[in-house]
Amino acid sequence: MRGTTITVVGTLLSIAALVAWYFVAPAAGAGWILFVAFIGALNLLNSINNGTLATIAGAVIAATAGLIWFLGQSLPDSGWVGFLGILAALGTFQSLNTQVSKDTRNARNNRNGR
Repeated sequence: MRGTTITVVGTLLSIAALVAWYFVAPAAGAGWILFVAFIGALNLLNSINNGTLATIAGAVIAATAGLIWFLGQSLPDSGWVGFLGILAALGTFQSLNTQVSKDTRNARNNRNGR
């Protein structure tokens, strides 16, 4: 339960940092807010062994980063937001692939009687 709470709070923190960056991006030092979003997103996606929750968190962060990048393409450091979206999407695909292969392997073993 603790890992779930940390993942949900970390996801919300990353989303909040992305939204905050969008509103203060022209200001000097706004890029440091993106640092918070990167740390939050990259450290928590595999912080627990719940592949489903990691997939959902990654998809939410990727979608949010993609939307913020699209809306703020002309803002400074917007490339980093797009980069975060791409990394989150790749992490989502990786955790989804792991989850599906684990479920497939378990179903195959159950069918064969192992």
